[in-house]
Amino acid sequence: MPISWKPEVLVDGAWIINSLRFATKEEAERSARRLLMSWFAPVDSRASESSDPVNYFNTPDQGDKPIDQKG
Repeated sequence: MPISWKPEVLVDGAWIINSLRFATKEEAERSARRLLMSWFAPVDSRASESSDPVNYFNTPDQGDKPIDQKG
C-alpha cells in the first residue's frame, strides 16, 4: 500500500516527477492533468504510488496547496 501518490507527466518518452505527494490517487491525477495542460512539452499524465510522505493536497477549485495551508 502506498503512503502517497505522485503526479507524473510524459516528456520526450520519460515520465517526469516533482516533489508533490498527495494522499489520494485522484488528487495526484488532478495535479498531473493540470501540469499537462499548463506545459507545452508533456503529452500524457498519470499518478503513481510513492513511499514518500504526503506534503500537498489538491482540490478542483484551489489546485495544489502545501499541507500546512490546509487550515
